[in-house]
Amino acid sequence: MSKKHVDEYFNTIANQYHEMLEALHEIEEECSKGLMDPDRLEQIKTMIAPLKENYMRISYIMFLLNTPNKESKIRRYQEQNKRLLNKIPDKDKLEGIRKENQEIIENIHM
Repeated sequence: MSKKHVDEYFNTIANQYHEMLEALHEIEEECSKGLMDPDRLEQIKTMIAPLKENYMRISYIMFLLNTPNKESKIRRYQEQNKRLLNKIPDKDKLEGIRKENQEIIENIHM
């Protein structure tokens, strides 16, 4: 798999995520107008959680993939992407995933 393929995969996931956000916004408007039950909105938010998690993880992977090799450029790159990094939950970042995997391994050995 080349970087081109990873970029295409990311773009597909990103488009689906943005499509989901638009649909969710429309549903929230309907709910605020009283056309939809608020409980249904909460159910929908629960249903879309995996899509959001997938997007956040692939976004972080793309951040890592695009990180410059030169040490002097890394800090600037991180500053430019600070907003993205703040949106991504810690559990979807490298340390969070490592911790989650370690907990699973420990639970298996019990």
